Amino acid sequence: MVKRKTQNQMKLGIMSNSGGVGKTTIAAHLAYSLAKKGYKTLVIELDQQDSFRLSTGLGIADPERSAAKIFQPDFKGDYPIVQIWQDHTENAFLIQGGAALRETPRAIEGYKRRYYILQDRLKKFPLDFDVILIDTPGGLEPFGTVILPAITHLIVVVEPDFKATTSGGLFLEWFYSNAIDLDLDPPPQILGFLPNTRQPEIAAHAKILDKENPNALPAILQEHETRCFPQIKFSAEFVNASDPSVGLPVFVYRPKAPALKGFTPVIQAIEECL
Repeated sequence: MVKRKTQNQMKLGIMSNSGGVGKTTIAAHLAYSLAKKGYKTLVIELDQQDSFRLSTGLGIADPERSAAKIFQPDFKGDYPIVQIWQDHTENAFLIQGGAALRETPRAIEGYKRRYYILQDRLKKFPLDFDVILIDTPGGLEPFGTVILPAITHLIVVVEPDFKATTSGGLFLEWFYSNAIDLDLDPPPQILGFLPNTRQPEIAAHAKILDKENPNALPAILQEHETRCFPQIKFSAEFVNASDPSVGLPVFVYRPKAPALKGFTPVIQAIEECL
């Protein structure tokens, strides 16, 4: 049995207020990197698209073996956990998402503590992992307010386009408003915003991430005492590695890909909290 490396468990949400920013790709590569460093790591995928499987080689999730099970009224702690990347690490595990999650928001409406249902499940049926990484669906609802009470930390993934400066502020407004409404004391710690470049670099990216520009994303986040990580640069290898015939993180598929260097400061920030 794999033993934990630390007693300080982190429940880390990977969030954004829009879809298509590469959140699941980020989650997969963080999970693999942490597992390789010896941290017993579990990913809970709450995305209906079940896209995490593209980085694992797994098939489409069985509805009875998906994360939707956690939210069922008769859940007794029998988490549908599968091991992933066994040929490369013994520390990585996954609870797959999938189509069954489409019914979950409606199903939990009758739960008196519906915004706290994930927090309640993890408290009543604790999981023996160093890091529980929660891969959220695109956008903030319907799962955003369910995830916030359950996590200890979060990373916000953004695409460095001209919308990022506005969406960054809107996310923080949503976050602090819900932290108050949900009476989260303390609220989850925001480790930082992570710009993820999903297309070849253009001049706009540099402008949006310019630390000297008072209207750029880093300056706006600094006003809120929030870190902006260096960007994950574009690489076609992220797409190539997610081919169903490959199904691996780029750390395995092309370990010398320059874009992987962008994960280093993020991993360091996570380790500082463990």
